[in-house]
Amino acid sequence: VGWGTAITLCGAVLATAIAGMLLLSPRAESGPRLAHLWLPLALPGSLLGFAFIRIFQHGPLLAVYDSPMILVLASTARFFPLAVLALRAQIRSVPRDEWDASALVPGLLARWLKVRIPLALPGLAAGAIGFCLVAANELPATLLLAPPGSEPVIVRIYNLLHYSPERDAMAALCLFHAAGVMLVTALLLAASRVCGCARGQSRCHRVFFFVRGIRRSSP
Repeated sequence: VGWGTAITLCGAVLATAIAGMLLLSPRAESGPRLAHLWLPLALPGSLLGFAFIRIFQHGPLLAVYDSPMILVLASTARFFPLAVLALRAQIRSVPRDEWDASALVPGLLARWLKVRIPLALPGLAAGAIGFCLVAANELPATLLLAPPGSEPVIVRIYNLLHYSPERDAMAALCLFHAAGVMLVTALLLAASRVCGCARGQSRCHRVFFFVRGIRRSSP
């Protein structure tokens, strides 16, 4: 459970970071240019796993191949479009004036922490949770890439089904797997609330009206 939870959580963080870089940067990609990002979802997981084996089994990348990090990268490469979709929907739901108002907030760090990230946080949280729910049950690439000693629970469930169908052990592992996914989801929800997901919209509205008042009062 520990390995599966850690791998899924790290993948969710990495996927949301990629989505933020693609959609929240000043030179964010447009819809037609983002269409090719959905290609990883159409690829079979076994093909992606074979490609990662060919890429990471030589040279300095061999250290990544022999570590659980290979599973984080594989799940991120396949399912990060889900985080992009969720964040893009959140961006479209926010009025354009609020995004434009963030450019008037002095200081780059304050601009991101006070306006842009709170506006995007619901989409980031939704994308991370959606990523976890799908990536936690990914099996083909995980079977090919899981290093010995750090197999996620989903791999052990598959081995029990394939080689020794012990009902008691399999039921226990299924419960552990579901508990791990629920734990990651709860952690992401708690983190979004701590960061102000529930009250981010109201704070952003106050910043927006404050900046608009400054613009109106300026000569």
